[in-house]
Amino acid sequence: MKATAAGASAAAARKNFIGPSLDGVLGVHELRRDGPWRSGPLDDILALGLPHSLEVKVEHAAGLLGLGDITSACNVLGAFQQEGVMQTGHQLDPALAAVVLPAVQRIGELAGC
Repeated sequence: MKATAAGASAAAARKNFIGPSLDGVLGVHELRRDGPWRSGPLDDILALGLPHSLEVKVEHAAGLLGLGDITSACNVLGAFQQEGVMQTGHQLDPALAAVVLPAVQRIGELAGC
């Protein structure tokens, strides 16, 4: 029963998370290197209620991408991924991690990481 509830929770998180901005991340609207990082896919991730340390990394990466500092942004996104994996099941709910980690990975790929 617990696995079913977790699966339903992950499905609900995905449904709530995939919106116009994330559609852009997945290719419906192509992001440019100088793309709208603050008002787009990274804001969608911030709206999910991540642990503070992960939120700080997303905000920092968004700022760096906005400045065009792709290399530093990629480093911060990589740090987000590592911490996200480590915190899954602790400070980060596994259902939320199942949505956020692949989305951040895709944002990094589109940024050129």
